[in-house]
Amino acid sequence: MSDEGDDVVIEVADQGCGVPESLREKIFEQGVSTRTDEPGEHGIGLYLIASYVGRCGGVITLEDNDPCGTLFSLFLPKVKKNDDGTINPIDR
Repeated sequence: MSDEGDDVVIEVADQGCGVPESLREKIFEQGVSTRTDEPGEHGIGLYLIASYVGRCGGVITLEDNDPCGTLFSLFLPKVKKNDDGTINPIDR
């Protein structure tokens, strides 16, 4: 986790098979998985994470994690307290 300007950044890397170029545009859609041949794989995990990050006003990206795997970066807006103690996301 790191602090970058108006965002908090969380990075998650794996050493798996990576995400094929053909799936990168749709990997965050419901039902899409790189492991379609394995029983019980429903392609819901990345969809749920991307939905949550989006609802928080953030962005999720992916890139190759050399020599293998994928690096996911979640950019979440910092929050600030109002005078009344409530919090709001930083305006983008």
